[in-house]
Amino acid sequence: MNLKILFVDDEEEILDSFRTMFIPFKLNWETFFANSAKEGLDILTKEDINIVISDMVMPEIDGLTFLLKVKSLYPHIIRIVLSGFSDYEKAITSTNVVHQFISKPCSAEDLILKINSLQEISDLLTDKNVIKFLNQIDKLPIVPDIYRKIEVELKKDDVSLNNIADIITKDIVLTAKILQIVNSAFFSIPIDVKDLRTAVNFLGINVIKSLVLASSFFDYSGLTNEEMNFLEKVWKHSLKVAQISSSLAKNSKLSKAIADEAYLIGLLHDIGKLSMLTNKDYSAKMLQFDNIDLDSFNQKEIDYFQTSHSFIGAYILGVWGLDNTTVKTILNHHNNVSIDWNNLTQQSILRIADITACNIDDDPEKIKNIKIDDDFINKFNEMEK
Repeated sequence: MNLKILFVDDEEEILDSFRTMFIPFKLNWETFFANSAKEGLDILTKEDINIVISDMVMPEIDGLTFLLKVKSLYPHIIRIVLSGFSDYEKAITSTNVVHQFISKPCSAEDLILKINSLQEISDLLTDKNVIKFLNQIDKLPIVPDIYRKIEVELKKDDVSLNNIADIITKDIVLTAKILQIVNSAFFSIPIDVKDLRTAVNFLGINVIKSLVLASSFFDYSGLTNEEMNFLEKVWKHSLKVAQISSSLAKNSKLSKAIADEAYLIGLLHDIGKLSMLTNKDYSAKMLQFDNIDLDSFNQKEIDYFQTSHSFIGAYILGVWGLDNTTVKTILNHHNNVSIDWNNLTQQSILRIADITACNIDDDPEKIKNIKIDDDFINKFNEMEK
């Protein structure tokens, strides 16, 4: 699918630089340019735009107001802010409206890489009704106990960022949102931050407090007891999968970076269920199947909604800017995987951990000491049948 990209900026020189930058890619992407929000909205009425990249500071209608309008009228469009501002709190507020940030000035290479990545994500979902549903979700549920623990920690005179990082890693929504923010171009970090302690230490107390205060991020109200029980089960399973994934990587002598990435992927792999849970039809249809096996549950989602939590989770994390390894692994985590036990990939690690988590008790020592040997492989093959 050829993407249609709309650039909105009141500085004509910047628009000219984009025009020049995208000449070599005219066969791949169709680009449109507007020097005001009003002109941008006019183009949107005439063209089926996939991505909007807008400046934040513009006269008459600023970028945030413009993107709010885009979200309301065209919820399927991926929305990106192009900005040189340094107001952290305003950036946090924007995360419910904006999928990603691009800092000004930006290099051609960085922008092309970002759009190439979004091209892959855009192809994940072609049903605009599904995308509209996803982009209207800005209040994901969160485990209440974790929220309370963060509040208690932040009220201490000697707030410990390490303690906050430990709390955050136990929740998949918080983990995803913190990584979205720290890895956005807004903070101009030259590497992908995948470790929560690094992320929390970099963001600092003020940004963490802003996140805690953002009601749209932490609001878990409106869930029934049955839904809360389902949420709790998803959380416990995700945490267990993360721990098993990390153990598999470490005990297979893979690098710490790979083990940390495996933990992250395990923690986030079912985030799509949290999004789907905000749809009451999902609760009515799916909670009755809570005790069936993982792959059958995934198929039931497809039967009822023509999509599944793996698809939705991958899309959300993709537009939030997480790396493609994470996105693709989560997208495919219910597909059959050919496992090379001597050369584990993130996809095979997640598959092994996901199934193992349903068939092993919660003994931390047992999880920590999981090792791949003939006995483990034979048991796994039996579990997967």
